[in-house]
Amino acid sequence: MSATVLVDVSNRVIEDDAEQIVALAFSEDGEVLVGGDADGTIHVWEGAALTTRHRLEDSALDTLYDVALFEHRAVAVGDGDLELWDVDAGTLERSWPMPAGREVQAVCFVGPDRVAAVGDAERLWLFDLEGQLLAELPFGGERNESLTYRDGLFVCAAARQRGGRLRFARLEGNRLLAVEGPAITEPTDSMSGAAVSPDGSLYAFTGRDLHVFSSDGTLALSFSADGEPVTRSESPAVLTERWSRPLFLDQHRVVCGTPKGGALVVFDVAKKRIANRYEGHGERHVSALAYDRGRLVSAGRDFSVRVTEL
Repeated sequence: MSATVLVDVSNRVIEDDAEQIVALAFSEDGEVLVGGDADGTIHVWEGAALTTRHRLEDSALDTLYDVALFEHRAVAVGDGDLELWDVDAGTLERSWPMPAGREVQAVCFVGPDRVAAVGDAERLWLFDLEGQLLAELPFGGERNESLTYRDGLFVCAAARQRGGRLRFARLEGNRLLAVEGPAITEPTDSMSGAAVSPDGSLYAFTGRDLHVFSSDGTLALSFSADGEPVTRSESPAVLTERWSRPLFLDQHRVVCGTPKGGALVVFDVAKKRIANRYEGHGERHVSALAYDRGRLVSAGRDFSVRVTEL
């Protein structure tokens, strides 16, 4: 059964049927926003008001986990093949099978002509846009919540049964090389995702709490789900609801959706405090975030997508 997606920009409401938006991505110029629906549909919004442009519904993915966007192309991954879409034309350009495993869980573009993906086979794959496998590397975990690429470095938030950690790999040409990064771990398997600050000096990840580390592994900030500063605990714990994947707004501010109340909270890492708190998605979990030029877009399990002007 479909629900209604509400995009509220300056009191404007735009309706668009969806099951559950699980991933969001802006184009570099901020003119296009794509949302990956768990049922395999890709929603394309455009312009300052994010009006509906396309609903790309010809996907063969049984379940969609992540979507990435570069210029006019989007890559969607999940339970099934990798799919490359032309979001301007609203058409599927091609799909190609994953090399191993059942699921591709996270994806990112590597410049305009390559994509990288990681899945439950615990491999990092590099493809060109023709679907040719260029390189692969043992990498990630049983569940991979996010994959980012910046300046030759991949960062993956990987979870295992007894805990999660950030995994790192470097790209040299078309070669993938495992590299040691700071020992940033989560003692439970509740890692929700990771983000890297624009200058690469900070890593944020969410699990039981929100944690921000400097690039040398020094803990810079740790907040509980109640928004209180905490001392990071290494004791195991079980979560029924998790923080959303974090997102850096700039060098010092990180935002995420809280597991309690679905609020959007902006943390100032330099001042080690909450900078702002915004209405989120009622009592429902925040499932995806995207940010561009003062627009914070959030999707929640209340079947809504909202735009908060910062």
